[in-house]
Amino acid sequence: MKKARFILLAIALLTLSFLSYSGGSLRAEEVSIFYTADILGQIEPIQDENGSAVGGAVRLGYIISWQGKQLDSFLLLDAGNAIGPGSLVRFSNGLDQIKIMNQIGYTAMALGEMEFMYGPEALKKCIKEANFPLLSANVVYQDTGKYFSKPYSIYNTFDGL
Repeated sequence: MKKARFILLAIALLTLSFLSYSGGSLRAEEVSIFYTADILGQIEPIQDENGSAVGGAVRLGYIISWQGKQLDSFLLLDAGNAIGPGSLVRFSNGLDQIKIMNQIGYTAMALGEMEFMYGPEALKKCIKEANFPLLSANVVYQDTGKYFSKPYSIYNTFDGL
C-alpha cells in the first residue's frame, strides 16, 4: 500500500512538473550590481598623493552612466552612511546628498547610522525627496512597532528577472 502511494505521488509530481514547463527556451539572464558604501556626504573630489583630483559625485555619476550604457540591466545600491558630515551636505541636513543620488540614478539605499545624524525629521525629508527607497528592516517606532522606512524592495528587470 505504501509503495502504491509513493508511485502515485511520484507520477503526480512528474505530471505537475511537465505541466508547469512553459515550452519556451531557457536562457540565462544577467544583472549587474553596483554599490557604494560610507560616502559620508563627501560629494567633492579629494586629492591623491600626486595632487590629482579623484572621486566625487561627478566622477561617480559619469562611471555609472558609462557602465549603464553597456549593460542591459543593473542595480545601483548604497549600503548606508551616504549622508554624513561632508562639507557641503551638512548645510542641507543630507538633502543635497539625496538630490545627487537621484541624479546619478540609485535604485535603493540602506539606512546606516549616519543617516540619523541630523535627526529623524531631517531623515524623513530625505526619504520623501528620494526617487529611490531608503530601506531598513530594523528601525521601528517604539510606540507603534511600525517601520521607520520601507523594510525591503523587490525589483524586476525589463525581462522580468
